[in-house]
Amino acid sequence: MKKIFLLCALCASTLMVHAAFSLAGYYVDGSEDVADISAGIITVGNATVTGAISYQAATKTLTLNNAHVTYTTSGSMFLIYPHTELTIQLIGDNELISNNEEEYINGLEMRGSGEQVTITGGGSLTIESYKWYPVCLGAGVLTVSNTTVDFHSTISNWGIGYNSGIGGQLVIGNANLTTPDVSSLSAITLTNCDIIQPAGAEVVNNEGAWKIDKHGSSGNITIQANLPFDVTAISFPNKANKHIVNGQLVIEKNGKLYNALGAEMK
Repeated sequence: MKKIFLLCALCASTLMVHAAFSLAGYYVDGSEDVADISAGIITVGNATVTGAISYQAATKTLTLNNAHVTYTTSGSMFLIYPHTELTIQLIGDNELISNNEEEYINGLEMRGSGEQVTITGGGSLTIESYKWYPVCLGAGVLTVSNTTVDFHSTISNWGIGYNSGIGGQLVIGNANLTTPDVSSLSAITLTNCDIIQPAGAEVVNNEGAWKIDKHGSSGNITIQANLPFDVTAISFPNKANKHIVNGQLVIEKNGKLYNALGAEMK
């Protein structure tokens, strides 16, 4: 039986989405009841969810709105099948977390061909696997644009990569990324952003496999959008200059307000 991924929109109506992706085990077939995953804390397919998740078929946009998903069973948390175009729109702080300690579970996995996935929006996204890849980029193009993401593993140094040869392409555009490792990819493109940590880290090509070389450092890779000020100089725990407005981080600097990417807010 063909599987159908069902998402409940933020409105009262329910969308039945014949789309080639899944999120944290939300697989049901056409005979089952729709799970309302925007109504609060629920458990479906061994995943616990708070916040809201919705999908708009016309624009192929998956919206995560302060969504926190804890996944306990086997299989990738978020599997993108071949020939899928998808935009993941972020509102507020979002998390996909696997706490399965027994199995090797990927977070976001793109393993076919032709996938075009873009993560964007004024919010943020953390993907945390337990001991495998938070982002297994086997094929396609993953674009992180105008947003903030953190991809890490609980007990290992896996980040964005592929464990069976050379994987897909990674594009980072005017975005903030934190991850322990980026390796075994067919291309890495950085636009309007820079690697700020570790010192001296750089994008290199080793016989067709692209990676970010940390030159022996054990620290995270930090990529930062080109900001109009040095965000590292701001004391983020200081509530005086950090605010959350409509689910977005707002930073106050010299009497002006900026979003997390450094764009001045009017």
